[in-house]
Amino acid sequence: MIHVKPPPITPRASYTLRWLEAEGHDVNLSGIAVNSKGDIAVSDQGCDRLIILNKDGIFKETIGSRGKGKDNVTLPDGIAYNKSDHLLVSDYGNHRIQLYDCRAGKFCFSFGSGGSADGQLYFPCGLSIDEHDNIIVSDWGNKRVQVFDERGNFKLRFSGQATESPEPSEPQHCIASKKLYFMTDGCANCVQVFDERGTFLHNIGCMNSPQGIAVIESEILCVCDSNNNCLQLYYPDGAFVSSVSNLTWPMYLAKGSNREIFVTVEMIHVKPPPITQKASYNLRWLEAEGHDVNLSGIAVNSKGDIAVSDQGCDRLIILNEDGTFKETIGGSGTEKGNLSLPDGIAYNKSNHLLVSDYGNHRIQLYDCRAGKFCFSFGSGGTADGQFNFPCGLSIDEHDNIIVSDWGNKRVQVFDERGNFKLKFSSHATLEKKSWGCRDSSGISEPQHCIAFKNSYFMTDGCANCVKVFDKSGTFIHNIGCMNSPQGVAVTESEILCVCDSNNNSVQLYYLDGKLISNFPHLNWPMYLAVGVNGEIFVSERGTCQITVLKLPY
Repeated sequence: MIHVKPPPITPRASYTLRWLEAEGHDVNLSGIAVNSKGDIAVSDQGCDRLIILNKDGIFKETIGSRGKGKDNVTLPDGIAYNKSDHLLVSDYGNHRIQLYDCRAGKFCFSFGSGGSADGQLYFPCGLSIDEHDNIIVSDWGNKRVQVFDERGNFKLRFSGQATESPEPSEPQHCIASKKLYFMTDGCANCVQVFDERGTFLHNIGCMNSPQGIAVIESEILCVCDSNNNCLQLYYPDGAFVSSVSNLTWPMYLAKGSNREIFVTVEMIHVKPPPITQKASYNLRWLEAEGHDVNLSGIAVNSKGDIAVSDQGCDRLIILNEDGTFKETIGGSGTEKGNLSLPDGIAYNKSNHLLVSDYGNHRIQLYDCRAGKFCFSFGSGGTADGQFNFPCGLSIDEHDNIIVSDWGNKRVQVFDERGNFKLKFSSHATLEKKSWGCRDSSGISEPQHCIAFKNSYFMTDGCANCVKVFDKSGTFIHNIGCMNSPQGVAVTESEILCVCDSNNNSVQLYYLDGKLISNFPHLNWPMYLAVGVNGEIFVSERGTCQITVLKLPY
């Protein structure tokens, strides 16, 4: 076949929607659709809503809000207009498809429910409409595509072929054109082509996390190659046409009425300069009575004093802000004030030090200024307020105490006096597609959990990622792909820092989940803390030292 290469694609306009942030929630764009009048709809996962613009990109209205009611949406993803200009939405978090009449501004109907049977959905993502108004849904959690008629009645299902990969197919978005289905596959990193019965034919292209797909003029296939920050264009037979670069994480795209291509760019970031090491404090010389120093939790108070837990000697080591030794607190035992394998630690607003007393199944509080034990709470068990090997510990802005109750596979939240307030947990299987993380089977293994801006960020040793929850403990999504993540912290610049222990590094992410960089020159980093001047203090178990990192922002 002879192809005539089309002229290059050039930018025509851009519409920034960052100003539409609502109640502290960032705008987080995903799906996009254009109707017959040129109105533009885009799904906003950050605020759980749909944003409607007119053909000139001027704001018109929002539709939907977070919840499980008929007209609510949770993490809306793929969207499409049908022939009646009604808007269909993949309601990702509620496992269903919703239909809205945008002209009347009202909800019409929904179909689907959580499950794996025909017609049921499990985290549906991409959505499209074919020429007969059939609804094509990428049923991401069930690793298949389902096709429905215009009323939501099930018609067909098929799955992809993740060649050269042990993982099943990960359908992101699927469209129909001329009796063929074209599906972006996040596992095989290509476009998979199927016939009208759903029989696999062949693959097209080589991408890095492909997302949205559309057929534009001259039957050109246009694909969002998200991790490569570009659009890739192909002929239907798979021959490469060209690419459009200089995009930042393109998610979905839609064809306009005047040959335009509308692309959602999720968020624009400027990559910062690299992290540098500022100092290190080796504590191996503090070995006691034949017991090795075995560092774990770390905390820095408002005066700059550094505390680190030593599981080898069942104590806390206190250093001055310049790393010189001050004192030790605790000692092996089960009595009040004694410790057994102390793990996560944190200072509260009064500069009192709280400790996860891992082996004694409790939390202890010390007044370091007076060098004395104050109180403890918790006991071994599974009831609210009880623990089974608590590990990570943090303090939020209200002095609430957040404990990773490792043995009970949950997080518990307490007030400053140790009164129980909240608990939550998370299965590690297919809860929300993450940025590159392979979900593993089994129950969550909470290592460390912190609170920031109405969200909880929890490192999960089972799923090997950071899990994000809302303030009520409802799971939202995953961040990153690590190997035994441990401590986590957020800097004043809202950078998420994670100890990627088995990879001997600290990884840095924006709060929306995009990787910034990492610092690889560590040896089994366990926990980290943000200092008074913005430094990152990291406890390294492999070298028995504290490493101080300087962030360039």
